[in-house]
Amino acid sequence: MDLGIAGKWALVCAASKGLGKGCAQALVAEGANVVITARGEEALQATASELRALNPAVEVRTVAGDIATPEGRAAALAACPQVDILVNNAGGPPPGDFRDWDRDAWIKALDANMLTPIELIKAVVDGMAERGFGRVVNITSGAVKAPIDILGLSNGARSGLTGFVAGLARQKRLASANVTINNLLPGVFDTDRVRSTSAATAAKTGKTTQEVIDARRQAIPAQRLGTSAEFGATCAFLCSTQAGYITGQNVLSDGGAYPGTFLTSAGSGCAQPSPRPRTTPLPRQARVCPRARVRAPPWPRGVDNTAAARLVRESPSLRARRRASPARSPQGHPAPSLVPSRVFHA
Repeated sequence: MDLGIAGKWALVCAASKGLGKGCAQALVAEGANVVITARGEEALQATASELRALNPAVEVRTVAGDIATPEGRAAALAACPQVDILVNNAGGPPPGDFRDWDRDAWIKALDANMLTPIELIKAVVDGMAERGFGRVVNITSGAVKAPIDILGLSNGARSGLTGFVAGLARQKRLASANVTINNLLPGVFDTDRVRSTSAATAAKTGKTTQEVIDARRQAIPAQRLGTSAEFGATCAFLCSTQAGYITGQNVLSDGGAYPGTFLTSAGSGCAQPSPRPRTTPLPRQARVCPRARVRAPPWPRGVDNTAAARLVRESPSLRARRRASPARSPQGHPAPSLVPSRVFHA
């Protein structure tokens, strides 16, 4: 499939290795020009050489620096003639116990994993809308949907970004201009990040790092860790012209590890409630008011059953419905169709 992004310019953050590198490789393979960033100059140049060899027809530019700083963001944006595709990515905060984190640790996590993506989005989306094409993919984490206890900094910062994207992606001035913003949530992939978090778990449990990784692998229905190449392919599709009707979504790539049924819009993680109030079904153990013959839920403690039954029996709507219909049960009680279910479930 031709993804229709040949000749587009993509800014891919933290792309010298891991999932960011996989995304850059997939975009370059589709003919997109890329600006890749990372803090380490040596690894960044090595990746750039690989990308140029992968597709000599595209242009690959590098910017070494910390994307979480204003200077790093300015340099990355200046290196890109125009940003048609933005892939936000940053190394995750360190694992640990929230009791050990001070304010500086939280601010650092928020800067890298929430505020930096927001600043980059702010810098490019209006230009995307003017040109009539734009794709933003935020690499967050499967922990947004299924939080991991030792990743509290990541859980909090990435969930904040997810909530922000949920609203922004639905702005009509962006969505109607063919600008999409989505989150791509990796599960357990074969990356340095997984090895570092596994090492932290091993230190707490007395196991080896490999034992922890093997246990995580066995918990995945696919029975393997993900690869950066397949993650990058998913990212490239979200950046394609064919994905123009997908926006504001959390796309989970985890080999089936997440046990839920419904994966819905960004920032939710569960099925959206109906905008209209609905009647709640009566519980199976519902009792019958002997005088009014109306099924009702068990009365809460302290409620006068007789007074409640009288309220039902004397309801004007119930009396009107009884007079309007001759339908009676063999015992002379109102037929079930006459029972006003809304009395107890308004």
